[in-house]
Amino acid sequence: MLRPATKDLSHLSWFHSMLIFELIFQVPLLILILLTLSHTPNRTNLAFNRALHKCRNLFQIIYGTHTATTMIPVLGYIYSVSYSAPIANQITLVLMYLPFAILPLIMAIVSSLKLLEQLDAKSSTSKFD
Repeated sequence: MLRPATKDLSHLSWFHSMLIFELIFQVPLLILILLTLSHTPNRTNLAFNRALHKCRNLFQIIYGTHTATTMIPVLGYIYSVSYSAPIANQITLVLMYLPFAILPLIMAIVSSLKLLEQLDAKSSTSKFD
């Protein structure tokens, strides 16, 4: 017997649109973040690497908040189909998805704090006083 969540997939249009947006937005942004984490500068694109390193915290804030907020509908959907799955399966599923919400959120918070420190350091050395 099919569960109600698998009979008709038209109600999962939110999930399909989220997957497309992840492919278009999150994956390229993650690639940029991974490029900024490398400590060896590429001599051919030195200016590009410097520009990426300057924007690293901003990229991480955008990626972390977007990834964490896209997990809200997924976790909400798991909760909404609670009548069709045993509680042990739901807990397992939530525990599998929870790191994808918590770790990007931590990344966004840490990067926000680093960015604020950089802005404070620049404002304290400003000549506008």
